[in-house]
Amino acid sequence: MSIASPGGQNPSYDELLVKFNELLEKNRQLEEQLAAPATTSTKDEPVAASITAPAEFVETLTRLLMKIAMIIQAEKALYMTYDRRTDELVAREPAFGIPGEYLADIRLSAKQGLASETFRAGEPRIWKTPNEAPVLAQFGARNGLIVPLDVEHKDDNGRVVEARRVGLLLVFNKRFGGQFVPEDVKLLAMLSRQAAAVLAQARMFEEIIEEKERYEATFESVSVGLLMVQNDGIVSEINASARRIFHLENGSDGAGHPFDAIITDPAALSIMKSALSGEEGMAEITANLGDEGDQRPTIFRMQAAQIHGQDRQPAGAVAVFSDITDVRNAERSKTSFIDAAAHDLRNPMAAIKGFAETLLSDPDEDMFTKEDRQEFLGIIAKSCKRQLGMISDLLNIAKIDAGKALDLHLAPVRVGEIVEDVVRLDQENTSLHTYQVDIDPAAPPVIADEVKVDRMITNLVTNARKYSPDGGEIHISVKYIPDGEKVQVAVADQGLGIPKDQLPRMFGKFSRVKAKGFENIPGTGLGLSMVKNLVELHGGRIWVESEYGKGSTFTFQLPVHGPKTEQ
Repeated sequence: MSIASPGGQNPSYDELLVKFNELLEKNRQLEEQLAAPATTSTKDEPVAASITAPAEFVETLTRLLMKIAMIIQAEKALYMTYDRRTDELVAREPAFGIPGEYLADIRLSAKQGLASETFRAGEPRIWKTPNEAPVLAQFGARNGLIVPLDVEHKDDNGRVVEARRVGLLLVFNKRFGGQFVPEDVKLLAMLSRQAAAVLAQARMFEEIIEEKERYEATFESVSVGLLMVQNDGIVSEINASARRIFHLENGSDGAGHPFDAIITDPAALSIMKSALSGEEGMAEITANLGDEGDQRPTIFRMQAAQIHGQDRQPAGAVAVFSDITDVRNAERSKTSFIDAAAHDLRNPMAAIKGFAETLLSDPDEDMFTKEDRQEFLGIIAKSCKRQLGMISDLLNIAKIDAGKALDLHLAPVRVGEIVEDVVRLDQENTSLHTYQVDIDPAAPPVIADEVKVDRMITNLVTNARKYSPDGGEIHISVKYIPDGEKVQVAVADQGLGIPKDQLPRMFGKFSRVKAKGFENIPGTGLGLSMVKNLVELHGGRIWVESEYGKGSTFTFQLPVHGPKTEQ
């Protein structure tokens, strides 16, 4: 089958359709091979048995190997095929006289040893002692005989026109304590010629089944939803991802039902009907996925196209459902980020502009006292510092996104002093909060970038204040951890807290808490992502503990001796 690719779609969709076409065509070929009767035979030379269905494998091959062992007077018999991936000869089920659970361990090198010589040169080999075949001796082989398995194709005159080596036939342990002799070699070589076609046919069936199972597993496990509909509107194929989207119960996979009994979204129904008529289409649908009581809306892009058979006639339609929830969330986060960044940058600019104009309106310096002027200049300086800090954060994030390493200007840094400076500035922004600072006198200086450590602590303290809109205590501690020689900083608040299910993504870019109380708190969703990157850049780690409605504690550790450098 082939699927006409919708014009103007993105390459990933085109590639997916090509892969899907290949999958369907391969699956069809495998089903035809499985359904086709076995006809391997040669003129004037009988084939020992014929296999017409996979269910006959074990019974037919067991009988064949048992007869061969009885004729040769051997206690055990098995056959091996060549594995190109590992360059080994591998024992296949079934065997006579060897339990099936042991066969997986019988693997012989195709490069050296008795088996290799027979497989490469085609010469039968006899071994008389266990030392000559130590691998087989593990399975009770005292002596044995190996002959090649060659599938021969003959012309109408009985001449061999092609021979293909498919493996080896082995018999072990001559009965009554005897040894294999040259007459046994001739007899087994004759039997192997008759058995080769049957054994090769059995292996072909196994490979077809294995390959079909691999393709079905691929179809079933692919992350996008796939739905295939026949011309009459009946669903012929639907994978696990699509079944989850349409909430199909485990007892029903949806195949064999009309597609409009499965798809309920009006836009999706319209696209599917159009695809059956030969018109490609695309729509976005939303499905609630997850366990009952914990479902979340998930956005899917549905793309549908008509499919054609080998005769190029319409054979139905296929729909592909791709999860684009993260893309849409990122777009919304980007919009929110632009709004928040503009807001955060505008506020300090307004303060700078306002107080600068106030000072300019008093050229004679007689309207304001010296103290007033100093206060105005201090506000301008603080606003500039705040704005530069935000710009620095944005530049750092941009560098990280571009895969560029941030420059570190390492020097001994007293973290406690930075904490005190940050608290002194931050407490001027609130009258609702109290700050408690505990600094371990044993905490040594750390080798770090002072500016970046300041940004880490400033972000965490600012967040503690912002997300405690009703006030409360903000507790900042600096502690020395002798085990590993680290300095630990913890910032705890009594604010809104974070829902448990959102904690794992708190350090993601554009990540913002979605819960009651957070709606009107401005922010870009970049601060914690940047803090995490800066902490890890210093060779440290950061984590959060929180209880929704009671507050959060953000903690990070920095190594005293600085980040490890490449030698």
